[in-house]
Formats: sequence, C-alpha cells, structure tokens
Amino acid sequence: MAGGGPAVLVTKKPPAKAKKKKRDTTTEKTTGVELVAQEHGGALNSGGTPGNKGGAGGHVSAIRQYCRGSFAERVVILEQIADGEPLPMTKIVDGEVETMAVSATIKDRADAIDKLGKYGGVDKLALTVDEQPEREMTPERRLELWESLKRLKTLEEFERLLVDAAKKQLGGGE
Repeated sequence: MAGGGPAVLVTKKPPAKAKKKKRDTTTEKTTGVELVAQEHGGALNSGGTPGNKGGAGGHVSAIRQYCRGSFAERVVILEQIADGEPLPMTKIVDGEVETMAVSATIKDRADAIDKLGKYGGVDKLALTVDEQPEREMTPERRLELWESLKRLKTLEEFERLLVDAAKKQLGGGE
C-alpha cells in the first residue's frame, strides 16, 4: 500500500432533519365549532363541519342508469373496433383541424371483443356447461367442471352463474 498505513473509509452521517410539528386541525380554534369527544379518543364537530352540507352525493341508482344508457350508446363503437373498422380521429395540427381514419390494433380489437362479451353476459362457463346436453357425471367431467369454476374471478360471477342455472332449471331461462 502506498503511504505505509491501512486505508480508512470515512463516512459522515447526514444531518438529522428537524421534525415538522403537526398542525392540530381539529380544534375549536380552527373550525369555530365545539368538538364532541368520541369513545375511540377522537372528536367530531358538533353540528357538522362548517360549509359541508353533507349527504352521500347523487342517487346511486340514477347514476347507474345514466351510465348504462351512456354505455349502450357506445356499444356501436365497441363493435366497430372489434370488427376492425376504421374510426374517425380528429386532431389539431398547426391550428388546423384534421380528420383521419384510424384502425384499431389487434390488442384493441381483442379488448373490445372481451368487453362486449363481459358486459353482454357471455361467460366461458355458460358456453361450456349450460349449452351442452346432459352428460353423465364422470371423474373426468367433475375435473372439467372444477377447472371451469376456478376460472371465475369474483363471487359476483359465481353468484350470477348459480342464479342463471336455477332459472333454467325452473323453466324461467332466457
């Protein structure tokens, strides 16, 4: 080693950051409203927070109905994408509006087909189980059904499948 002594690595600790003092935002001073202590140790403003009229927002059923209508109007676009039809795209270039036809990619087409199937109520299990003639319940058939059930992603899908199967058994199928 050059210099005759062992090499020493010297490191410095970064300076400690000063802790920010949290501002108390739930006091009577900041809201102008008396606080009511809660069992869990927190507190709520007596009579609510000033300026907040409260409420849950819009009616969920009305919002869902609006969204269903909006989706129904746009199903045509999903069909055009799935079919690979060119769609008009408008863009502004140098202050001029240009409209051109753009075709969907294969991924876009597959996604559109998937969405049409998903929201149209078509699921793989219905196509492979419900629409087949009755078959004997063999060990192979049980395994096939088990594999189909494992592909379900949510409890809602499973529940829908059970309800549809019950309707078909009772003669109320579509």
